[in-house]
Amino acid sequence: MYSRILATLALLAICSLSVGCGGDAAVETKFKVGVDKVVEALRSSLEEMQKSGNKSSQLSAIETDINGIKSSDKVKGEALLKLYVELDAAQNPEQVKAICTKMLEML
Repeated sequence: MYSRILATLALLAICSLSVGCGGDAAVETKFKVGVDKVVEALRSSLEEMQKSGNKSSQLSAIETDINGIKSSDKVKGEALLKLYVELDAAQNPEQVKAICTKMLEML
């Protein structure tokens, strides 16, 4: 009985050593590509808002994109989120343009 348990544990140890604990490079690349697309979408939304100076219905999409960035770069995400709060509270087109410019510089 003990020999069967030891054999099972040995087999598990061999399997775990052969698999290893390193991450899959393909998964990391896929995640990076996903984040790049989020940044691209955010940049496009901000550029459009910067040109017009009008807050649009894209505010919720911008917040979602910022949270996506935050998942990979917490510092940048937090800084963008702080500016997003200012953008949401902006009262005139000049404020909107200025905040969008700051956010675009961070990307």
